[in-house]
Amino acid sequence: MPSTLIPYYTLSAIVRTLATLAFAILLSGCSRQKIIGPDDLRSQLTAAISLASETETFLDYLSQHRSTFNFALGHIAYLAQTAGQDAKELHQSKPAPSIAQQFPACQEQFDSLASQLSALQQEVAVGQTPAVAIRKDQLAQLRHSLEQLKAGL
Repeated sequence: MPSTLIPYYTLSAIVRTLATLAFAILLSGCSRQKIIGPDDLRSQLTAAISLASETETFLDYLSQHRSTFNFALGHIAYLAQTAGQDAKELHQSKPAPSIAQQFPACQEQFDSLASQLSALQQEVAVGQTPAVAIRKDQLAQLRHSLEQLKAGL
């Protein structure tokens, strides 16, 4: 009576081959750049505008000495991390043809927001009181630029 069982070494080779194939498919699917359209970019600009506004409000809070050091440090770290991640995602995206001209300016403004929040995070981390008026003015100008970019889409 012939055995219909597959030998163990053959089954093991099949499982390894399938696992390797699945991993290769997963990697090839992740390696493509995300294409970002006007609606997605508008949404990301709205989030960046909100982040800039929240930071302006936070600076008011700091200037009134209504925050503990640990809260200030944690919150500005969160804001800086969010801005950095948003800028990184935008750089890893490819613009749809309809927004290709505006896209570099958007990337530049996202980078600027991430840079300003990172600098602010460093100031707070060393206990240095940020120059609130200057920072708020810079953030207001940046927010205005982001709003103009959004309106132009």
